[in-house]
Amino acid sequence: MDFLIQKWKEEGTLSPENYYRIPRRKSCISEIRFYYRDAERKALLDSIPSGEKAVVFVTSYATLERMRLIYGDTAAYYCSGNNKHGSMDALYDCVRDGKLLKRILFTTTVLYNGVDIKDEKVKHIFIEQWLPMEVIQEIGRKRPLNENDTCKLYLRGKGMRELETRLKEAN
Repeated sequence: MDFLIQKWKEEGTLSPENYYRIPRRKSCISEIRFYYRDAERKALLDSIPSGEKAVVFVTSYATLERMRLIYGDTAAYYCSGNNKHGSMDALYDCVRDGKLLKRILFTTTVLYNGVDIKDEKVKHIFIEQWLPMEVIQEIGRKRPLNENDTCKLYLRGKGMRELETRLKEAN
């Protein structure tokens, strides 16, 4: 869009009274890492310092169940009550007043719209989805409270086998 606006300004087709710019805030992401396997996700989560929190966006209810077997009551698990298995934890028991109530929140995409996380202790966001709009929405759940309120982003990469399966499905 910047290219078009600059061109229109040069041509005189965009008059100054019809143009304004809203400054974009800097990203709250301080670092991006990729991981490929469940074991890598577990190792990354287990290495998070004790005073920090994480939000983990997973792709399925089955993954939430597996995480519950591993992390038990030390984490929260949120999904839609409209899926065929029903809900797990209530949103009020996971996030209250913008703060995570447990150190780790595992959730599906149900959290990606309408929930603001205003918790400076949230320093890690894991995203396993790959649809751009979902990723953008999930990153946007973290609402930085100041310039120093940043977090690390962990994206799940697709391995060769998964990519081959997706290609076969597409074909």
